[in-house]
Amino acid sequence: MKTARIIALAGCAALAAVATGQATKNRAQSPESRLQIFFTELENQGLLAVQERNEGALNRLFADQFRVRVPATASDTSREEWIRNVFGRRLQSFQVHEMTVDPVSADVSVAGFLLTETFEQPGAPLTETHFIVDVWANTGGGDHWRCVHRYSVDAPSLQRANTAAPAGKK
Repeated sequence: MKTARIIALAGCAALAAVATGQATKNRAQSPESRLQIFFTELENQGLLAVQERNEGALNRLFADQFRVRVPATASDTSREEWIRNVFGRRLQSFQVHEMTVDPVSADVSVAGFLLTETFEQPGAPLTETHFIVDVWANTGGGDHWRCVHRYSVDAPSLQRANTAAPAGKK
């Protein structure tokens, strides 16, 4: 009987330790911050693919039906046209910042962020800032997220003095 009580108390103590550790772990990284980290990584993968002109990587990240909407235009830009456009400029560096993610469902999330990009051009490099809203869908089993739609607006007034080093190659 004494052995059973000791085992039960040890089990309760172990459960309490696990629960306390889990609560601490959850406070350290909320679901929102995990989503921000996850989708920031996906966005960075896409931007590195643009830098490296890796169309295969872009095709894995951006769905066949991917479209870009820019307020200045009256129509959507297809994935194929968007890829031609992004490969038409030489991306030197980039930074994804101020990421927010809203999970719409288990298979759809909306990511909004500021994107600062610096492009090579004759003379001096050109830096642009855009406010981006991407709609991501988990297609297939597991975590196979692909961007299906992008809304992009120029945000020169939101361009900030970056104190952090930009991502990507220099």
